[in-house]
Amino acid sequence: MGCYSGIYAALVLSNAVLVSFGTKFLARLQRLYTLMNVCLCFIIIIALPIATPPDFRNSANFALADFTNLTGWPSGFAFILSFMAPLYTIGGFDASVHMSEEASNAATAIPWAIVSSIVISAVLGFGINLSLAFCMGTDVGSILSSPIGQPMAQILYNSLGQKKALALWCLVISVEYMVASNCLLVGSRQTFAFARDGALPFSRYLYRINGYTKTPVNTVWFDATCVLAIGLLSFVSTEAINAVFTIAVTASYVAYITPITTRFAFKNNFKPGPFYLGKLSFPVAVIAVVWMVSMIIVFFFPANPQTTTQQMNYTVVVLGGFMFLAISWYYCPVYGGVHWFTGPISNFTPAIRSESRDEDSMSEKKEQHGADLFVSAVDV
Repeated sequence: MGCYSGIYAALVLSNAVLVSFGTKFLARLQRLYTLMNVCLCFIIIIALPIATPPDFRNSANFALADFTNLTGWPSGFAFILSFMAPLYTIGGFDASVHMSEEASNAATAIPWAIVSSIVISAVLGFGINLSLAFCMGTDVGSILSSPIGQPMAQILYNSLGQKKALALWCLVISVEYMVASNCLLVGSRQTFAFARDGALPFSRYLYRINGYTKTPVNTVWFDATCVLAIGLLSFVSTEAINAVFTIAVTASYVAYITPITTRFAFKNNFKPGPFYLGKLSFPVAVIAVVWMVSMIIVFFFPANPQTTTQQMNYTVVVLGGFMFLAISWYYCPVYGGVHWFTGPISNFTPAIRSESRDEDSMSEKKEQHGADLFVSAVDV
């Protein structure tokens, strides 16, 4: 466990160093990331079926129609539980939202980035799953219980042999590293936005732009520190740290449900932007909220019905803990956001002045002696 924790810490810290660079450098890296990710997908989709020995090639009937349930749940519910992997995979579409302040024509570009990322992920994901289904062999149990410990790696080993599988697995690890750096990148921008609004403790320290890189380096390292702290859950149990990955979906859904519900359930001054669904907005919103609420409930269930205290799914505990901290901070007497928060501060209009905000959260504004605060998109 100590060795794994050391590797984990090294990866997080190296990602923090990488993400601390300037926006232009990060933009170039994004092109490299995209190219490597797409190449990896096509290697699996095209090369894997070609290289797989006949013994591991499956018939269309097995690949498309066979259903193997090893969970202990009824087959129907086991199928619903399997949604976790694809929903986690396509869940990264919100990353473009957090980078919107660094994008030109964001009102149109960001919605289309969300839609296109979902479509591309769905097409490439379906192709990869189809390729794996035809090339994994029929013994599903042996793949899951492989001594390698990674079903995907075992499938590549069976199809490509040791050397080619290791080479491809190195590419997989490299792409995963890039995904992790992107997560830290968008997380740091989201933290910066919260700090700008005074919504976090110690916002005056977090709301800073590095003079050299022109990026929010403070929030990068703040998020990296939080990631290292959350990683300590791995010492508690595997289930505890797995719950953190599960809330990547459930917590995101809570964040999506809140504005969608508020838009239609309460009075507000919503004004349609250039990307607007018109009359389809309400039915799409209803379908989206019902779907997300259903999936949140499903993901609270354990992997199998015969579970123990150690094997329990603790997603509800971890998510509940985060929600409790957030609500407590908002309703904190005297200093809580309920006493002063009036909405996000615009980058292109004067900041809303307030004398009753938390000293830590709003001292950045107070230090300017009432001056209007502007942040250009270049500086974010």
